[in-house]
Amino acid sequence: MSKKWGILIVALSLATMFGCAKKSNSNASQEEKITSANSTVQDTNEGQEKAKGSEESEDNEKLDLEDEILAKKQQYIDRMEKIHEEYTRVLGEYDVGNLPTSELGAISVKTYQKYDEVLNDIYQDLKKYLPADEMRDIKQEQLAWIKEKERKEKEMKKIGTYIHVNQNLGAITRTRCEELLGYLTGEKVEVQSSDKSIDDIINGIYRVLGESRDEIDYVYSADDNYVLYDDLKNDYYIFQVDSYIDEGDFVTLDYNILVDKKNYEIYTYYPDGTMSKIGKIK
Repeated sequence: MSKKWGILIVALSLATMFGCAKKSNSNASQEEKITSANSTVQDTNEGQEKAKGSEESEDNEKLDLEDEILAKKQQYIDRMEKIHEEYTRVLGEYDVGNLPTSELGAISVKTYQKYDEVLNDIYQDLKKYLPADEMRDIKQEQLAWIKEKERKEKEMKKIGTYIHVNQNLGAITRTRCEELLGYLTGEKVEVQSSDKSIDDIINGIYRVLGESRDEIDYVYSADDNYVLYDDLKNDYYIFQVDSYIDEGDFVTLDYNILVDKKNYEIYTYYPDGTMSKIGKIK
């Protein structure tokens, strides 16, 4: 009898120990699952925070780059305005007789060279900021522009004065600077037109080309020998260009100045029917 009770006691002890061990293992397993789940949630949160931080960093870098490019653009605008203001001041001195023609000629060359320096600097910044594929297209366009400018220069030397040639080259180069700045910022400037009188337009031509009334006179007419008047008169104001050679004497130059009636862009119109943009009246 006592032997049976001994066996029963041993059996109950083993059962209790097994139950406790099983419960302990279950708790440990549950704890492991909870810990693992918490670890997964923590890893997910950390990943999201890193991704968010990376996006914010990229956005900040993009904004910094945009600010840098806009600052560059403003610097170039300020440089060109300073060049224009200086030339206008010198031209004013010439108009009142305080500056000899030779000095005005030297200043016109220097002005053209300054605009050319700005153009080269803008081009270098385009290479720095723009994608390679976009830059390849701009490079081809720039090479074509240089070739066309050289052609215009040869034509102008045949019919214009030394001062006139460099004044026009300066105006053409500044216009190209403004076009390249558009590529730099990806902005297109909307042309705002307004009603202008013929006198306003003539004054605008003088401002853009930087010419003196003592040398050049713009007459609102057309030379029917080489201007297809009927084809142009609806879209352009057509000006005959007279150049003074002596006191009271002048010669009519072998080209016309055209001004677009919609946006007031200025063009040189050559005897062969070709046109070249040289600026815009604002």
